[in-house]
Amino acid sequence: MRIPFVPSLPGPAPAVVRRVLGDDADAAESTGADTDVAGQPVPTVASGAGPGASAADPRLATPPLRVDRSSDADRNPVLTAADVADTPHVSFVADPFVVRAGSADAVSEPYHCFFEVKRRDRRPFLCLRDTEARFDIGHATSPDGRDWTYEGVVLPAAQAEHTYPHVFHHDDDWWMVPSPAGSTPDELRVYRAADFPTDWELVETTLAGEVRIDPTPFEYDGTWFLVHQAPDYTVRLRYSDRLVGGEWHEHPASPLFDPGGNDIAPGGRPLVDASAGTVDLFFRRGDPGIVEAWRVVDPSRDEWSMHELPTSPVVSGSGEPGAWDERNVHHVDAGLARATGSDLVLVDGQDADRRYRLGVARTRDFDGGTDEAERAALASRTVHPGERAVLSVTGTLAVPEGGWYRVSVRPQVESPGPVAVETTCSAGAASASGTFDVAADGRGHVALGPVALAPGDRPVVELQHDGGRPVRVTGGAVRLRGW
Repeated sequence: MRIPFVPSLPGPAPAVVRRVLGDDADAAESTGADTDVAGQPVPTVASGAGPGASAADPRLATPPLRVDRSSDADRNPVLTAADVADTPHVSFVADPFVVRAGSADAVSEPYHCFFEVKRRDRRPFLCLRDTEARFDIGHATSPDGRDWTYEGVVLPAAQAEHTYPHVFHHDDDWWMVPSPAGSTPDELRVYRAADFPTDWELVETTLAGEVRIDPTPFEYDGTWFLVHQAPDYTVRLRYSDRLVGGEWHEHPASPLFDPGGNDIAPGGRPLVDASAGTVDLFFRRGDPGIVEAWRVVDPSRDEWSMHELPTSPVVSGSGEPGAWDERNVHHVDAGLARATGSDLVLVDGQDADRRYRLGVARTRDFDGGTDEAERAALASRTVHPGERAVLSVTGTLAVPEGGWYRVSVRPQVESPGPVAVETTCSAGAASASGTFDVAADGRGHVALGPVALAPGDRPVVELQHDGGRPVRVTGGAVRLRGW
């Protein structure tokens, strides 16, 4: 059974970082200004000194991963609250980070998954009522990365409350940099394994009052970088000479995102490719429940050129009623897929009752699917005020084979004066809309996807406006780009 991506489009880009969407990046040129996927103006890319990378940089052409959950759909979820046998009243499990001790070809070495365990203790005399939530870090093992056995809590709330247990190997030690939670203050805490994987000791506490959730460190070219959400809900970027014992300086490009609410935060392990000069970062958005992929090219202490990748979002809620991941996916760990050649990807998913569980997925072959762009033209049409007009798609545009596609719509409109025109594009079960202000050039852009389409599906384009006079659609284009 194929699980499609969620039938919705992420909201406008944050006001600090420009979205560069691969082949769709020329949409910005078509409007005569920088625009996001909904056609709204946004400033230029957040970076330090220097021009950074352009959208034409070949290092932006290769997606970090393509998540395919169809092959393992029948086994999901692989870990749930019911599996946590040593802790009572567990609400859900989330935020999986997966590592493997030993070398990549050591098939006897198990996979280790560390994850958030959220629970609620009971009042001693009113046992039917809950107290405030408590947070532990749990641990599970697997021989193959797909069948998991819960082993127990390795960082209990009594020691410190944490979520988002970012575990990684560095300088012959195992490290954990988790997120503050519950009673733990807003600060960066670094743990080292005294006895991997069960015994963790606190080795440093820093950035008091600065780290709200999801601190995500990584090393590149001798510098440690740290991405995290701050107490004011901005996503901050810092750098240091060392993971432990150094001073974390705020980067000139910080904040990376300034949403004005708890809309975006780090959402998984960074993928560092020093030979290619890139770092792939993942960010979760709470609404509509997706994980975006952004690539940083040649990061340094002074420069930060970051672009959203063509396959973003890489994973999202399925939208299927009753599914374990119906509402939301907000975390992905593809570290083993990059480091060991495994196709293993772990995600979490939220059902209709807001319970998170863990699921397994695979990465797709980059050479698979339909990578050639399919194009078609929009026929001319007059759209009257208040009317929702369906625009015919000329030619024979149709999906040649099933799979995931990004749909891009660029109408051209003639109008006697400025008017806001809403464009809606639907394909299969997915749809998206954006409003653009018709100006002198009368062009707009809406990108939709990625979405799952079946062979023969054809996109449907609609326009509506509330101006005083009719507007005329003189043409435009629709594009399908397959994965």
